[in-house]
Amino acid sequence: MDVDVPSNHSGKITEKHFTPNTRCLAILGKRMNHRATATKQPFPTDKHAYNMEILQELANEYKGEGDMIDVFARVLASVDTQQELVQFLGYARSGFFTNCMAKAREWVPTRFGIPGKMKSTEVKELVAWLMQDGHYKYGEVNIQNKTYNTQLPFGCEGIAHILRLEVFATKGGANIEIFREIVNARTITPTTIVLMLTFIEHALHEYSEGVYRHVEFSDTARSHSHLAEDFRSSLYKLILTQSNKEFLLDVEADDLTEVDIKGLESNAVATRGASPLPSSSPPRSSPIRA
Repeated sequence: MDVDVPSNHSGKITEKHFTPNTRCLAILGKRMNHRATATKQPFPTDKHAYNMEILQELANEYKGEGDMIDVFARVLASVDTQQELVQFLGYARSGFFTNCMAKAREWVPTRFGIPGKMKSTEVKELVAWLMQDGHYKYGEVNIQNKTYNTQLPFGCEGIAHILRLEVFATKGGANIEIFREIVNARTITPTTIVLMLTFIEHALHEYSEGVYRHVEFSDTARSHSHLAEDFRSSLYKLILTQSNKEFLLDVEADDLTEVDIKGLESNAVATRGASPLPSSSPPRSSPIRA
């Protein structure tokens, strides 16, 4: 009988810890949690319930293969196995955070010249400006002139940099499900964008006192990702055309107070012959013409 042996295991849980059928569920669950962390919910309030929900969805999806429903039923009957599975699935989340945070820590000082030859007071001033009103989130930030392109909100080059190295530059492995979802959707979810910016903001914050001070990335960073929950309340569309690629994002710029919405709209209409972007003003009876 395929039964997991109860254990008070306090170390790292590995695939070998599980019986064959439970191991299959665990491996699939870890992959799905990896994808969910990057594209759906990086900061679940109740990790145990969230991971168990992932396992239940997998059991239902693969119910005809390897008796997954029966496997999940046995998991529900064992508190020890549940805890071990949740711990195992959690490695996907912590691993993704660690890897992305490392890339953000490499990108930030290179992109913004921190500390370079600057004095600690200059570093502190620059970081304060970058974080003010989310300046670092814009594209084409010029740290010498303290300028940025208001038509490129969420145009921070670090987003693409981290995703390219972590997801697109690797073949197979843990990030394959994230890669597949992004490619299949042909877009980047708001959750992914905000999570990448959260890593970058955290890396910037480590220089906020003028010198580098390592701060462990943890669930306290979730406060920086509130945008992911606010996207539905007030949406506007950004159409970016780069090298025959369309990048359509539904975003809310509640902390990007200087976004040039009119400029974006004019460019979109002129370039694409598209309908005007939604605004907070009453709907017009006829479209805006370029």
